[in-house]
Amino acid sequence: MHDCRYQLGKPSTQYPPWREPTLKTARVAKSIISLLVKQARMARLSFRDVIKKVSEFQKNDNEAYISSDPSAVERYLVLHGQVILQIFAKHPIKELKKCAFITGLASKMEEIHHTKWAIKKRRKILPTKPKNKILPKKPKSKLRIGKGYVASKRSAMQATKTHLVDRIWGQYYSEYGAIGAENGKEKVQEERKNEEEDDVEEPSVLETRWEGDILGRTSAGEPLYQQALVGGEVVAVGGAVLLEVNETSVIYFVEYMFESSDHCKMLHGRHLERGSETVLGNTANERELFLTNACMTVQLKDIKGTVSFEIRSRPWGHQYRKENNAADKLDRARAEERKAQHLPAEYFCKCLYSPVRGGFFSLQPNDISSGTGSCSSCKMREDKNERSKPKLNATMTGFVFNGVDYCMEDYAYVNPKFIYKPKKDKKFERNVDLKSFVVCQLLEVVLPKVSSLNGLFEVIVRRFYRPEDTPLEKAYSSNIQEVYYSEDVHILPPGAFEGKCEVRKKHDMPLRNDYLTLDNIFFCEMPVHIKPKFSTIKDDTLLRKQKGKGIEGETDYDELPKEMRLATLDIFSGCGGLSKGLEQSGVSETKWAIEYEEPAGQAFKQNHPESTVFVNNCNVILRAIMEKCGDKDEYFLLENVRNFVSFNGGQTFKLTLASLLEMGYQVRFGVLEAGAYGVAQSRKRAFIWAAAPGEVLPEWPEPMHVFGTPELKIKLSKRSHYAAVRSTQYGAPFRSITVRDTINDLPPIKNGESETNREYGADPVSWFQKKIRGDMLVLTDHICKEMDETNLIRCENIPKTPGADWRDLKNLKKKKIKLSSGKMVDMIPAWLRNKAKTHNGWKGLFGRLDMEGSFATSITDPRPMGMVGMCFHPEQDRIISVRECARSQGFPDSYKFVGGILDKHRQIGNAVPPPLAFALGRKLKEAVLLKKPPLQQKP
Repeated sequence: MHDCRYQLGKPSTQYPPWREPTLKTARVAKSIISLLVKQARMARLSFRDVIKKVSEFQKNDNEAYISSDPSAVERYLVLHGQVILQIFAKHPIKELKKCAFITGLASKMEEIHHTKWAIKKRRKILPTKPKNKILPKKPKSKLRIGKGYVASKRSAMQATKTHLVDRIWGQYYSEYGAIGAENGKEKVQEERKNEEEDDVEEPSVLETRWEGDILGRTSAGEPLYQQALVGGEVVAVGGAVLLEVNETSVIYFVEYMFESSDHCKMLHGRHLERGSETVLGNTANERELFLTNACMTVQLKDIKGTVSFEIRSRPWGHQYRKENNAADKLDRARAEERKAQHLPAEYFCKCLYSPVRGGFFSLQPNDISSGTGSCSSCKMREDKNERSKPKLNATMTGFVFNGVDYCMEDYAYVNPKFIYKPKKDKKFERNVDLKSFVVCQLLEVVLPKVSSLNGLFEVIVRRFYRPEDTPLEKAYSSNIQEVYYSEDVHILPPGAFEGKCEVRKKHDMPLRNDYLTLDNIFFCEMPVHIKPKFSTIKDDTLLRKQKGKGIEGETDYDELPKEMRLATLDIFSGCGGLSKGLEQSGVSETKWAIEYEEPAGQAFKQNHPESTVFVNNCNVILRAIMEKCGDKDEYFLLENVRNFVSFNGGQTFKLTLASLLEMGYQVRFGVLEAGAYGVAQSRKRAFIWAAAPGEVLPEWPEPMHVFGTPELKIKLSKRSHYAAVRSTQYGAPFRSITVRDTINDLPPIKNGESETNREYGADPVSWFQKKIRGDMLVLTDHICKEMDETNLIRCENIPKTPGADWRDLKNLKKKKIKLSSGKMVDMIPAWLRNKAKTHNGWKGLFGRLDMEGSFATSITDPRPMGMVGMCFHPEQDRIISVRECARSQGFPDSYKFVGGILDKHRQIGNAVPPPLAFALGRKLKEAVLLKKPPLQQKP
């Protein structure tokens, strides 16, 4: 080891001016640490307390002296807060890092957007100039339609991105680095510890007075005002003010101002959420605020100050791109200049943020008050509270609950817990024995003894039984929309009801039944004296848009004329599952598709012959589109695996949302379970909808099938989560689709079967089989991967019982397998046996499907020792076939797949299940119709 010695030279003349302020700040930080450490409880000293004590330092006796003026001390601490936070972050006493002073300092710094630093040190990576710039090689051949290269032979290409996306993502990673998810997620939002009230300095009372005449009066007769002076600052309706809630500075939008009956000057405002406090976290624009539906009333004297704020909108469309970019560039430059001069930030708001609805929405005229004394948020909250209370109608022959109007003779869903005795060992994991809603008809309201519209009441209902209430074989062969009339009655509380449905006589059912499960329609062989009642059960919002007209019998109110269907571009299209479902819903026509792998691209082309399919790296196509400068899309839909929302600490997900918002889109997000939309498979997928300003963001489709998955939540902040739809493990309109429903009509085949065309050999039995087979006469792709001799013997020894897997091999007497070559191998692979305890028992490997349960998630290469090992047929010794996998995804038997068996499995495993895409398409169609009612549609 070499002995290295260093000698410090004389510092440069430019260094002292920079060194002294840093040393001064370090001395201040050291003095504050000493103050805090001396306290019995560090939390006793708040930010305001520390400012007061530092202002009491003597100039000649303390090197940390700043000023005797507390306001000057506060300005110094906030200005040099970045250095102070770093010093506290490195201190060995952990309590210092979360004390009230530090959280208060960080809050003040964020208030003026001086910094986005957290208590935890962040690594800042500065972009460096590359020595050698490597450009992607140009493809040797021209772009081909319907053809392409094999993926493995192509060289990687840099992602195509707009300047806007490049700026947002580049700025984020230059500040937080590649590990920003770890270092950036800890914003200084720690909850303050309880502090002694007598230790807090009381602020002086500000002078307040009204400016201008009375505008009008509230519903209570209190005078309304447009403007007021508070401590010399103008506070006006439509502006923003700074308040302090739990020692945290918050910004509120001024809805209206009034003088109360006891002569107090009051302000009613709505919370303007900082972007960092939304799901965007540290990816948000530090000056952008989001209007929320949280509101409160305060006295004007409690205002801490005003905030520079504007409601901002930008014209939408490609023709305004340059103009908008120039305006945004000037705005950013002005913000940086003000920041450098330590001037207060200028905030803006473009969207409404609703954590309850999981999205960011365009501001509507009724979202923003004009000082009239009414607040849309208050009205929404009152309406919600009112809807949640069961209420009898005036004639006492019906009631309203959760916004649904129930009348006598209506058909309705009842939560199964009010009918069935609960089972202690529900098999949620295997999706077995779960109960759907009970279909009932309302017969009579049982009034309380003391007559009152708001008193407790009960409802007598007639129960209709389901096929699943009968023996298994009957349920398997029956239509899931069929119910059976009975004279059984139940007396139920109003809280038992889950919504309305329709029950028709069988001959009244339409021939076309694509929508009937989504429209909650059943049929029944009813007695002659029972008359069906057609209920108005369509989407209430859409009906109100249609001027409240009732719907009797068959309707086509939600049909979209062909010329109004959305022309779509499917990127990373695969074989086309998403496009198939959207087209089936009648909302779109896929004009173009881009797919990287040639077999998948060819499959898309065969199933969508009217579409133009580009088989190439999507970056090539997107770059060409960007150069042509086409208009922006009205709608955008992104699908990805569930972990997309949590990968990299959620940063990729958040940056995606931030990019879409910066482009001007409205955005909503959610995670859905495909099994709840009519397939026999557990498949959880993340979705992001984006809609242009002025368009209607689609709602999430209501899950229609019982499925044993809990609520799928997305983390919004440390204390809040969002679930796009409810879990259906405790009830839904229809039962689960099972493995038996899905594949039991297919003929038996052997391990390694390769004959692609064959006869079905039997008629379809279940509702699902009839629907999925359609009018196909020849069964295609009922082929399966071939297992080697060792795994085939293992498969033959797995019991043909529900949930059986490799663990059942441990019960066998023979521990070795003798192959045809004479070689002896372990019945259970050594790695599987030795490491089972550390991998949840390798549950599911060499697993056999349950006929009454569901498939595991369909993947691109089913293998008994793969990521999803439960891939053995319930009754045959083989891996499930290509067609069986396709059915588990909801692909009709007419759907074609291209290439070898692995290509076909890959196409299926990568696809969006068409039934889920169909449900999404239906909601997109409703959104389009809400924007463009049929009566106003242009020819």
